[in-house]
Amino acid sequence: MSEYDHEPIPGLPERLPAGEHILWQGSPDWLGLAKGAFHVQGIAVYFVALLLWALSSGSMIGIGLTLAGACVGLSLLFGLAWLSARTTIYTITNKRVVLRFGMALQKCVNLPLTAIGSAGLALDGAGRGNIVLQLSARHRLGYLQFWPHARAWKLARPEPMLRAVPNALHVTGLLSTALRAANPGSQTTPLDVQVAAQGNRKALTA
Repeated sequence: MSEYDHEPIPGLPERLPAGEHILWQGSPDWLGLAKGAFHVQGIAVYFVALLLWALSSGSMIGIGLTLAGACVGLSLLFGLAWLSARTTIYTITNKRVVLRFGMALQKCVNLPLTAIGSAGLALDGAGRGNIVLQLSARHRLGYLQFWPHARAWKLARPEPMLRAVPNALHVTGLLSTALRAANPGSQTTPLDVQVAAQGNRKALTA
């Protein structure tokens, strides 16, 4: 039995009202989350540098401690990424985007489509993508309350992010349609988000 067993629909705190329906639900890819949010590649490079330094000094104790630290540190980060992905569900309906997440304390954030000014997509080479949502009005939640589901360095006005979404182009297509339907005639400017895959740039406008 888990803290999420009370959910009438997985990922949602209550049943949807009449006229609202789910367009898509999914969870982050845990490996993509490990790379993007927990920066395992950068940490691995750091430990490799330490290991090379220990090898050059010829200290077997230093080599052993470095290897042990790398194994413990990377295992912890991969474990956190896996657990975070397992406890996260993103939901897109025809009325809102819902982020349910939290490894220790459960959070459920409802973002009405009418409150989303624009959105952008950053792809990686595996078809995964980070979908960034720029809110048209300040949300009461802070950056740390969104993390790791927030765009980096946007501390004053946090921008929620659907991280490491599999088949991200398909999901952004659904979101784009929903945003346009909820915000007819909107002239907001799309986010300027780098797309890593093939040097392309993708953006959604509300």
